[in-house]
Formats: sequence, C-alpha cells, structure tokens
Amino acid sequence: MSLIIVSRIKPRHPPSLFIPVNIGIKTSFPSLEATAMLAATRVTITNMFLNCSWLNSSCQFSNENDQFGSYNLSSYTFYVGDIEHFTLMLDHAIITLSVGIQRNALSLNGKFLNENGQTITNLQSPNVVGQVGHYDVVELITLLNAAGIQDLDEISGSANNGNETMRYAGLILMVVLEYSNTVSFSLQNVEYTLSARIVKDTEFKAVETIYTDYPRNVTEQNRHGIRMIFLQTGALGKFDFQVLLLNCVSGLGLLAVATVIVDILMTLIMPQRKTYQGYKYQIPEFTYREYKHGKSFLDDQTVAAKSRPKRPRQIRPPSEMIIIPLDEDQEASPHFG
Repeated sequence: MSLIIVSRIKPRHPPSLFIPVNIGIKTSFPSLEATAMLAATRVTITNMFLNCSWLNSSCQFSNENDQFGSYNLSSYTFYVGDIEHFTLMLDHAIITLSVGIQRNALSLNGKFLNENGQTITNLQSPNVVGQVGHYDVVELITLLNAAGIQDLDEISGSANNGNETMRYAGLILMVVLEYSNTVSFSLQNVEYTLSARIVKDTEFKAVETIYTDYPRNVTEQNRHGIRMIFLQTGALGKFDFQVLLLNCVSGLGLLAVATVIVDILMTLIMPQRKTYQGYKYQIPEFTYREYKHGKSFLDDQTVAAKSRPKRPRQIRPPSEMIIIPLDEDQEASPHFG
C-alpha cells in the first residue's frame, strides 16, 4: 500500500489576532514523512545566539531581539489563521501479489464515514471522496467533523492541562483507509472507506531547530497542532478450494465435539437426565400385532426367533450307550445309538 499527501491552505480572512500563513513559516511538519503529518495551529518562534565561543562547554544560547513584521520580540507566539480550511489531497494505492489485484485512487470507488460509521453524502466543494477519476480532496474541518469535533476552540481534555483548547494544545487524529473486495460477488471490484477518529485526551507538538548562522544563530520553532496519522488497512481475498475444505472439515469436527458435550450434559449431569436417557436410548419391544402390521426383514427374523417354540433337550439313558470297537492304536469312546 502507498499514500501520498499533498497539502495546501486556501488564503481567507483570518481574525485580527491570527497571523496569515504566507509569512514563510511552514504549516505542515515534517514535510517528508510518508504516513503522518502535522497541521500547526499555534507556533512559538524563538531566536537565539551564542554570546561566547561554541568551543566552551559552558556556553549557552541566549535570546536575541529579532524584527518580525511590526513585532520586535525575541520570542513570539501566534496562531495560524484559517487552519480549518487546510486542504489535503490523498493519492493512495494498493497492490496484493498473492491475490493479483492492483488499484490506485483514480480507479477506486469509496465512501466517507462519520464517527458512527454512517456514510457522509453532503460533501461541499472542494471536498471530493471516492469518485472514480478524481483524487480524494478533504479539508481539515471536514475530517474534524467526521471525527466528532465541531470547533477547535473546544476544551482539549488532555492530561497536562484540562482547560486548554484543542487549537492551543493540539490533538492526534487517526485517518483510516480500509479496502475490501467482498462488497459484491466480483472479487475484482475493490472499494474503500475513509474515516477519521480522534485519540481522546491527547495533545501534540513538534519542535524544530534551524541554524540560520551556524553555529552562532539558531531559530527554534515550537509547533502545536493536529497530528494526522494515516493508516491503510483492509482485506482482499480470492477463492481457494483447499481453504474451503479445511474450514468444512474443521466445522464437522467442531460439530462432533459439540454433540458429545451435549450428550454428556443431557444424559449424565442435567436434573432430568433419566428422562433424557429414556428418549435418547429406546429398546424396541415387538408384539405379534406389530408383526402382523408390517416390519422389516430384520424385525421379521427377530419376531420369528422369539416366537419359535423351544425343543426340549433329549438325554439318552446310560443303558443305551454302546461301545464301538476301534483299532489297536485308537481308544474306545462311548457312542449313542
């Protein structure tokens, strides 16, 4: 699976205490990470310089006054204006060598799901998700709404400070792309779903150090913002007779085990076990009336054997015993005539 994230901000009219983003400060950080990125909401910039030799181990950086527009500060903090309309373009693809399926974002149908798993259908421009021939384009506010966040000025609830807003402290957002080819009888029909989940009670920041004049001058950019982690998952399969056979055999084995367990419980443990035994193990008793109304051949033989009168055993008296003469090498034995 692969994922390419392209981000940009559409300039709008930010509030007066917000600073526009066209000041040379990178809003997204880091820019080269493949499966995650940060959309900064609050940035603190500190300019420092060395007032001593960097070869001295006790030498430390100190603040330096720096001209920033109309501000003359050594350390200043500002909020990124209109970060809610930070725009993402997702170019994603999947490939499975064992199944033999390869798709990209332009050839996939998809759905955008909210926090309850329901499909979002009323997407406004420039948001586009799951349309064949188009890349997925999503604004940050759209992802936040899908995760159940209506406003970044809501209380964060993080463990460090419970009264900070999400715009101030930042948050972690999971963006999940899930693929499946079991939506229809055609296994070549692959679809996906796009959803967002917030990691509750979290905050996030990233600190970047930039040397403007190595090793004397350094600028530290401390960014708080929305950490977006993109996860590609799903299940793609194909028919396999061997797997089907193994599942059938396993099912039959489990059925046999279940039958044995139920029989043991029913006939040996349950309070009505003697009644169950009577219904489970029945000994047939045949009568002449049942025989006359028709039975199988085996039943006929059983009834005939039971109905046949027994012959009394006849024993000859000793007076009727005779001795048969034998050859010299044989012994004489009694014989009944």
